[in-house]
Amino acid sequence: MSFSFVSAFENNSNKLSLKTLARICEALGVSMAEFFNSEISPVEQKLITQIKQLPEEKQYELLAFLTGLV
Repeated sequence: MSFSFVSAFENNSNKLSLKTLARICEALGVSMAEFFNSEISPVEQKLITQIKQLPEEKQYELLAFLTGLV
């Protein structure tokens, strides 16, 4: 994506195609649902993405660790 394309999108003079939006979500490591969910902060989105990449066993270990912190 060029800077001019992003600028045009930010200024509402260009629209994203669904294909381009899907590529942006893929690059960010989030689903489209996560991308549009305004209730999840960017930090929460990043955490979710990182956790999803862990093996299930490591996810449970992380959960146990975080539960102990609270």
